[in-house]
Amino acid sequence: MKVNPVTFEIVNNALVGVAEQMAATILRSSYSTVVREMLDYSTAIFDPSGRIIAQSCRIPIHLNSMSRSLQTTLDGIIPINQWNPDDIVVTNDPYLGGQHLPDIQTFMPVFSGNEIIAICGTLDHHLDVGGMRPGSYAGDAVEIFQEGLRIPPIKLFEKGHANERLLALFDANVRQPHQTGGDLRAQAAALNIGKLGILELVDRYSKDVFVGCLEDAIESSEKRMRAKISELPEGEYQGVYFFDDDGVTEDKIKVQVKLTIKDNSIHIDFAGTDSQRRAPTNATISSCESACYFAILSILDPTIPANYGLYKPLTISAPAGTVVNAKPPAPVVGRNSVTHTIVNAIMLALSEIVPE
Repeated sequence: MKVNPVTFEIVNNALVGVAEQMAATILRSSYSTVVREMLDYSTAIFDPSGRIIAQSCRIPIHLNSMSRSLQTTLDGIIPINQWNPDDIVVTNDPYLGGQHLPDIQTFMPVFSGNEIIAICGTLDHHLDVGGMRPGSYAGDAVEIFQEGLRIPPIKLFEKGHANERLLALFDANVRQPHQTGGDLRAQAAALNIGKLGILELVDRYSKDVFVGCLEDAIESSEKRMRAKISELPEGEYQGVYFFDDDGVTEDKIKVQVKLTIKDNSIHIDFAGTDSQRRAPTNATISSCESACYFAILSILDPTIPANYGLYKPLTISAPAGTVVNAKPPAPVVGRNSVTHTIVNAIMLALSEIVPE
């Protein structure tokens, strides 16, 4: 249903507020300094198909990065019909939509009656997830198995009951089990806050209005993004940027990007980028996408609500086996050396037409 514009604005901003409430919950209830002092976490709200609707203002590189994990989960690992009230799914697998192993993601469905109307998500960088070095940052790792505990999507809570055996598995594989377990429970608490906030909106405006607002939010951001892109001259623009080395060899590593602006959309092509390395200076496709979204949004219009609609006009081609889309078992904990370089390359390309 089409929602009254005033009601839409209220609900749309309220959803961002719910995501911020979730973020505040994590900040106040987490155990580790990574969360409480570095603020290395994010929260978001999705529709039942895994499309992001609203997110808190936290880490830029987390922009939309939970969507790929959630959609991978829904596409066959844990289909939507297998989610129950108060379930919480946990994952950190970089090759199933994550970024690197310390970033643990959790998801909870929100039911209205017997129907899932939304999914809440959180992402925390955890103090330690095992591996060959404390803090799970091994600069000398040559495969992901050395970087820590790799978690495919699995239920951490089922119908509100904790999977104690899974929590015991965490405890047995990390160096700071008290803090890791505490941070996981902080994520669970934040998901519950998100669920309550969404149900409050449903009670106030009705389920149909709420669902309509999700669609309108996507449509609104897409229209604004396409309008901004339409202000740019069509054409192809290229940027090449390097980072110094991978810590194993002294060879510079190239990130090459070509932006094609056409029909109110931007295609980002990484053909020509260097191949993945044995060292942990690789990024998965999720990290690559987040870096692209950040670079484009920060230049065109940072005020556009960052939801699925914002990303629809942006398409990305990243050849598998390169540093921007590594294949397993490549180590990926140092993916930010790549993502910062992606941002620099895109900004260099856009500087031809947006010099300021």
